[in-house]
Amino acid sequence: MDLPLISSFVQSSIDAALAEYVAPKSLTLDLKDMLTGDDFKKDTSARGVLVVTITDATGFKEGDRNLGGLMKGSSDAYVAVGWAKFGKPVWSTRIIIDDMKPSWHETAYILVSPEEINAAERLRVQLWDSDRTSADDDLGRIEVDLKELMSDSRSCGRMWQREDGFQALTPSEEMPGTLVWSVGYFPKDRIQQEQIEKQSLEAGVNSLQQLKDKVAEDVSRKMREAFSGDEVPEMEQQEAQDLKIREGTSAQSIE
Repeated sequence: MDLPLISSFVQSSIDAALAEYVAPKSLTLDLKDMLTGDDFKKDTSARGVLVVTITDATGFKEGDRNLGGLMKGSSDAYVAVGWAKFGKPVWSTRIIIDDMKPSWHETAYILVSPEEINAAERLRVQLWDSDRTSADDDLGRIEVDLKELMSDSRSCGRMWQREDGFQALTPSEEMPGTLVWSVGYFPKDRIQQEQIEKQSLEAGVNSLQQLKDKVAEDVSRKMREAFSGDEVPEMEQQEAQDLKIREGTSAQSIE
């Protein structure tokens, strides 16, 4: 039934809702940030990256059980990698169909941010059996403390080859099977003196201090071009703050 009053009300409600998702009538841009190059993120907040390579798994329990001898038990296995406390996977391997000795040889790269470090997170590597008609079956998990991976000489800056047994959700339950895998933590690197000496993009920049001075000079020039005379105090305040940061960095390097 087409009721004019109701139809017009529904149409107006739809139009009002859709108006939130169309191009805005006006757009505000911060020209100062754009001119000084501060309108985009220059660096990642991540402290480093975890490299996880999943090789193969053996001896784990069957996800699809033997049906009275009529069908041999098997699994459609895949491995998910993520954080234990956050409870969310961030990467997974492909699914290998009907194989109790799956071999993946796949690698994941997972950023480690301050949030995971402050939360004392644990890396979770979990084996699953994929099911089409029901929830996937948990076939076991392996958990390693993140801070341990960051500090252990076997995993910091190199790959740690491991073979771990699977654990169940509850400590009292035993879970068969082992996983062959490797993991390494690689911190965010800082520019080295050797790299600066070899660079050819900036003539006359042969040390870290010269690079800092060059950046400060470029920032000062851009800020002068962007600011009007009334905003000079703000520019001077920014320069004083930058100088304080550079002095603190120099003091730390001397210590």
